[in-house]
Amino acid sequence: SIRLWPPGARTRSHVVNRMAENLKSLSTFYQPVEPQEAARVAALVEERAFEEGEREDQEVSGVSGSGRNNGSSAVRIYAKQASRMMLEVLKTGKLPEKEKEKAEEAQTAIDIDPQLFDISGGSRDVLDREKAEEVFQLLVDPDHGFTKVRLSNRAFTKEAAEFAGRLLSRCKERLVGADLSDIVAGRPEPEALDVMSIFSAALEGSDLRFLYLSNNALGEKGVRAFGSLLKSQKHLEDLRFENNGISSDAAKAIVELVSGSKLRTLHFHNNMSGDLGAERIASLVRQATALEDFKLSSSRVGTKGAVALAEALQACSSLKKLDLRDNIFGEEGGFALGKAFRTQPLLEELYLSDLGLQNAGVQAVLEALETTAPKLSVLDLGNNDISTSCAPHLVRFLEKKAALKKLSLAENELKDKGVILVSNALRQGHDDLEELDFTLNDVGSDGAIAAAKAVTTKPRFKLLILESNHISAKGLASVRSVLASGVGTSVLAPLEDNELGDEEDEAEEIDENDGPNEEVG
Repeated sequence: SIRLWPPGARTRSHVVNRMAENLKSLSTFYQPVEPQEAARVAALVEERAFEEGEREDQEVSGVSGSGRNNGSSAVRIYAKQASRMMLEVLKTGKLPEKEKEKAEEAQTAIDIDPQLFDISGGSRDVLDREKAEEVFQLLVDPDHGFTKVRLSNRAFTKEAAEFAGRLLSRCKERLVGADLSDIVAGRPEPEALDVMSIFSAALEGSDLRFLYLSNNALGEKGVRAFGSLLKSQKHLEDLRFENNGISSDAAKAIVELVSGSKLRTLHFHNNMSGDLGAERIASLVRQATALEDFKLSSSRVGTKGAVALAEALQACSSLKKLDLRDNIFGEEGGFALGKAFRTQPLLEELYLSDLGLQNAGVQAVLEALETTAPKLSVLDLGNNDISTSCAPHLVRFLEKKAALKKLSLAENELKDKGVILVSNALRQGHDDLEELDFTLNDVGSDGAIAAAKAVTTKPRFKLLILESNHISAKGLASVRSVLASGVGTSVLAPLEDNELGDEEDEAEEIDENDGPNEEVG
């Protein structure tokens, strides 16, 4: 029978990612851990913690017999050892040797949830009836009382789904969440639809707070296969449809089946909704007045859909995170977003890259944000055809946004003059700034040096990206020298595609009043 130990590859990878993020964020209060080292150190910590868990599991099996060992003791040791080593890294800035490790307990930063029934670990495989019987018996074990299920990364046969569905139905009254992502990969369409319908019927009438249906080839047929489940949910707070083939007809089905009144998180990504689909999704957004996190990225949405979404978002005054990346909104979409943002006082993260907003659309967005969203910490405006003439608007915006942590202006046309203006605006205050991205902006040495001077005194700064520009060898040396005097050169991202510029051409795009050395220094 399946046990709590060992964790699957997906769970272990998730643990490593969570620890790496915590190492980067918490090191502010302890010894600094360089961003480049965080992932490597997290992987080492997890590996050593896993070894301790394995040792504990073997010892318990030796005492009680493998048949009575469900692995829970190993999970506790795994979490405890990882927490202890994490704290040591934060205190000393390095990973301790095993023999020097102290038996110091701390709250774990690891997302191991004892209430989560998770079969997603390891490589994806087909789950037939025989495997389902082995795996799902633990779900109804009264000693566990699982309240959440993650069935992703398994391609269910119809027979396996029927068995699993019967057990899910038995415990659905206590379930608060279900991750049914990626459960029919490679299965023939008729069987895939049957599997979806079986799980839908099994969980119909449950009272879920989150439901993930991503990475299934849904389309309209798939959405309606989950219809009884979706329609029965009255308190759903988190609903996700990513990489689902959500067409305009599928979006219509979602709107018909889902009550948005309680939604706090609603995600769509990598679909084919288009303008009509976006207009239909907008009607769901309009109901979700408590919405805090909305994502509709890479979904082929044009100006008409952008306007509909922006109008709907005006009803969502609790919005904290908005991700609309990789659509084709255009200038008019930018104007509509500007109106919407005037009603968003709580915005903290805003991802608007690859929307084709252009100068006028970006200016509308910036002007709206100047007077609202005081806690805005992340702004991504990459690849929006922003030119030097938009830089003064960026400066005025930055003067009002002291809480900013991450700013991406990648793949625009700011050039040296624009980058210098933006960088100078960041030099005073902005002590929370962590990341600054000027990738592919036709930047030479003067702009690069200005960017380095803007961040080198920031106590929490972690990453400066100047890739795909034309910074001369002398300019790069100056950038590194500036950084070395403050935050250190490790914050500079690799410059693999930098074209070494000519020293004589450095100031071509800069007005005399902005003189490269005077303004940058």
